[in-house]
Amino acid sequence: MEWLQHVCDNPPSGCAEWPFHIGRLGYGKAFYKGVRQSASRVALILFSGEDHKGLDAAHGPCHNRACCNPLHLSWKTRAENIADRWRDGTGQDDRKGEDSPVAKLTNSDVLEIRRLYSETEALQKHIARRFGITQMHVSSIVNRKSWKHLDNEVTT
Repeated sequence: MEWLQHVCDNPPSGCAEWPFHIGRLGYGKAFYKGVRQSASRVALILFSGEDHKGLDAAHGPCHNRACCNPLHLSWKTRAENIADRWRDGTGQDDRKGEDSPVAKLTNSDVLEIRRLYSETEALQKHIARRFGITQMHVSSIVNRKSWKHLDNEVTT
């Protein structure tokens, strides 16, 4: 917390990259008031003196997820933050399927799930167990609510 307070008291001209734990999506992680949250959010709280619950600590000109420079951050609604990321092409939202850092399945896994369900009439719970996912996840895949980008793929 000392490092973060120093950055907030003396913001640099460029990025101030979080030198500690970085989560799998590229954001620094810090404990603040006993709660683990993004280091950029904590930086904005320390700098502004306000915690705008329900708003995101959005990265501004640098779009560097590890940056904690409060001059590069602002409070935005989730919709505004996502719109900015889409506009600037910097969000994880544009990484689909197996390219997503949080994907548990590969594209071929999803195609196999769809094939198993449609051709063998295997129960969703059995498919889920085989791939280590939930039945709801299987349902979302076979009903094309997720992994839609694979709809035009041909299974063999």
